[in-house]
Parts: sequence; structure tokens; C-alpha cells
Amino acid sequence: MPLFSSNEIQVGPNLSKIVINELFLTKNPKIIWDLLLLPSSAIIYLCCSSIQQNSEQLRNLLPLNCVLIEYGYQMEHDFDYHAKVFSLSGYNVCIGTGTTSWGSIAGCPETAISCIHKASQAALLYGSFGLLVADWKTLPHHPAFCFSWPGIVLNLGMAWNCSVHEDYLHARLPELLNLYVYQDVEQITGYLSVELGRLEAFMHQSIIPSQKDSSLNISSCQSSVLHQLLIDPDEVSLENFTFDLIQ
Repeated sequence: MPLFSSNEIQVGPNLSKIVINELFLTKNPKIIWDLLLLPSSAIIYLCCSSIQQNSEQLRNLLPLNCVLIEYGYQMEHDFDYHAKVFSLSGYNVCIGTGTTSWGSIAGCPETAISCIHKASQAALLYGSFGLLVADWKTLPHHPAFCFSWPGIVLNLGMAWNCSVHEDYLHARLPELLNLYVYQDVEQITGYLSVELGRLEAFMHQSIIPSQKDSSLNISSCQSSVLHQLLIDPDEVSLENFTFDLIQ
């Protein structure tokens, strides 16, 4: 980390847990920067899932230049509750979502729209420090980067104007991609990018109908059926598959 010139460092969930545990043990805020070999002027972003059980104890220990990131990547995630709890407790909080392109072939734009819209509303309501979108990868990771663009464009747009209605995002996402990413005057590329993700989610839902919603099973980190067929086809149940799904 000392080799990077940035004055802001984001720490993942596992390392965040180690750092927070050391902070509790030593009661010395400086231990955060000592562990990471960084100057005390650096801004540290920590995953707040590591401190939810001990948030009250942490209030007097966490320095002002430490920002907590509340991640949510499930359609049912309650961004309002967690943003409210940490913001009203006096922490600097940044709300993070994802591009939802992992564990799939073409991403899941419906989940991205739902999560990013709810996250932006919570960020505005509770005065969050910022809004972040993560492009997580699974092993192995197959989606091309173009299927991460929907989540990135959505997050940038909602950070700029979070008054946009969710229905508008569902209807205009292909157009937004064509305008700001692909510059496609024929309005084809963005449409294909979004529709491929929607079709993959629809096929997954049709084959595994026990899901709560029409998105991929991001909440349990299970890959889409198409992705599973690539990485471990022998473990995929196609009991509910019909050829009508691919016609």
C-alpha cells in the first residue's frame, strides 16, 4: 500500500475485520495506519459489515478520516436501515453497490437498477459521504466488461441526479448506454447489452423458479444457470428446462 500515491485507500471486508479487531484490542486509533503502513493523513475506507456488532464501542475510537462503506448487492437489501443507523451514530458513511455482472455471462441489469436506485435514495436522505459502485469478479469470471457498463452508468447518473424515478431507469437504460458509452446513433448496442442480461436472468428464473424475484440469485452468491453450465455443468439441474426458453 505505501507504493500507491493515492491519499484514499479502500480496504476489503476481510482486512477491515482484522483492522477493526486490532483497534478494539489496542484502543489506539493510530493502529489503523500502522497496520496498513500508511501516513495518518490518508483517508481509509472500511467495510462496515465488520463492525455492525460493535458499532457503539467503535464510535469513540474511529477517527474522522475513516469512512465506513455499507455494501448492498441484493434486491432485498435495506439500504435505508443501515445508512440511518450509522449516519445517526455519527460515522462518515459511504454507500456501495455493485455492477451485478459477476456470476453470469451478461450481467443482471434489473438487480443493478434496483440496488443503485435504493442506494442513491438512502445516500441522499441520510447525508452519506458518497456513493460507490464495485465491479466484483468471481472465479472464474466470464462476462466482458461491456456488461459492467450498465451499473457504472446508473451509479454515475444517480449520484448526479437521484430524483430520477426507477421506472425511468428501466425504460431508458439502453438509450443512456448508447448515448454516453457506445455513442451508437442506431440505438442497437446498448439495447443488446441490457436485453442479453435480462434474458439470462429470465432463463435462470424459469429454470430455478424458487427465487424471490426475477434477478439472478446474487443474494446467495449462486451463479446464473448459463454461467454454471460453463464452470460446472455436471452440477446443474435442468429439470425445469424446456427448449421454449431459448426460442
